[in-house]
Amino acid sequence: YTTVQNSSSPAQQDDLILSVIEQLKTQVVNYTKINQDNKNVNEILTAKLERYKDQVRSLKEQNNVDKASESCAQSLEIDNLKQSAAISSTKAKYIALSGCCAKILWMRSQLTGYGLGFNKISMYCDNKSAIALCCNNVQHSQSKHIDIRYHFIKEQVKNGVIKLYFVNTEYQLADLFTKALGRDRIEFLIN
Repeated sequence: YTTVQNSSSPAQQDDLILSVIEQLKTQVVNYTKINQDNKNVNEILTAKLERYKDQVRSLKEQNNVDKASESCAQSLEIDNLKQSAAISSTKAKYIALSGCCAKILWMRSQLTGYGLGFNKISMYCDNKSAIALCCNNVQHSQSKHIDIRYHFIKEQVKNGVIKLYFVNTEYQLADLFTKALGRDRIEFLIN
């Protein structure tokens, strides 16, 4: 660390910058994997919901179940599945935010060695629940199951090192790196 920090060789500085870029690429790949895992969970929940609907239809035909009780049972199950999907999505985004924060803090420490100081580093997320979880120091019943190593982002937000902002999915620049986009969409995000 000290040899690179004290070196004034442009080639070594370029190597360090390339290393930082490679670290960012790795983080984007990890973020993509988390999104894929979340997609798989949502597909499983959707399949369970469809099976449940089929079972209700079957019971109705067999037992001539009245409409009111069927509607009530169906809405309760749908609400439970939606809540499960939302919690899963929030956890995935929270873990991704934490990983991104770790990489940003590492880059900050490297750049501080070159005399460049950064505070209130902006991070953007398209999940309001994950942002709320990062900004709230209260332990919730759902957040207690998230591994403790991911909770350090709360301290960084509290200390003002990281500032979290909500960005609508439509304007999410990370999609340039994580999704196959058409030309029009790429041009929209770049401009």
